[in-house]
Amino acid sequence: MDNIEGDLTSLGSQFCIAHEDFVSLVLPTLSDRDTVLLLYTCHDDVGDVEKMVHRVREKTSNLHSLYHGLEGDTAVVRARTHTHTHTHTHTHTHTH
Repeated sequence: MDNIEGDLTSLGSQFCIAHEDFVSLVLPTLSDRDTVLLLYTCHDDVGDVEKMVHRVREKTSNLHSLYHGLEGDTAVVRARTHTHTHTHTHTHTHTH
């Protein structure tokens, strides 16, 4: 996502988690004290995003979702649930 720090995976396992790891290791241990940030793009199935929102909501009400748009993406898809959704459009500028 072009964060300022670059690739953080070398800092340890807490900076690199796969979707499957979240579902099997983190989701079962969530409590109301936890906050979840759900990131998704136009390439994600909205139905799958909604299912994940509902699963997280069973554990905590502290859920925020971030739609990460891509350059040229004009159709912002939002989960049709009660989450705080923020939209970020990612663009690249190429110079030669």
